Amino acid sequence: MSRTLQNTTKTAATNVDLQGWFETLIEDIKVDQFMMEQDVAPTHKKDFYTAASQGDERKVNSMIRVSSSMYFLKGLIAEYFEELSKRNKWPLDLAMSLSDSKILVWAQINDEDYETEKALMLSEAKANSKYFDDGFYITSTIVEKGDELPIPTDYSLVQLKTK
Repeated sequence: MSRTLQNTTKTAATNVDLQGWFETLIEDIKVDQFMMEQDVAPTHKKDFYTAASQGDERKVNSMIRVSSSMYFLKGLIAEYFEELSKRNKWPLDLAMSLSDSKILVWAQINDEDYETEKALMLSEAKANSKYFDDGFYITSTIVEKGDELPIPTDYSLVQLKTK
């Protein structure tokens, strides 16, 4: 996390001096400028500053959108697994499919395993309650082993370490 973003969080939480925040932001930009001039900036920064300096608003906003989606999806997944872990009820198989704003979960449980089904639904609800207002959410499909349904082809199996 950049110093600017860390300081933004601190500013919101503790009402830190706005002047100091701007000074840090300007310092960070100057470091980026130096790295660009020396051709040692990471690729993602080079791409961003090149697009910005060329006035390519579409590319700049697209890059910001991708970065934003990654941030929120990462948090959504972490929240989901944290909740599932707290409940200590795990499906037999779990697979996910991601888009730019949602995560589709496919979970297989034992027949009549209402406790695991409840844990999956509550984990989804808890994660969604935190991220839905930002436009990100999870939708689950829960199947029983006896249904004999395969994991959908556009989903990726998650390797669960349940013990």
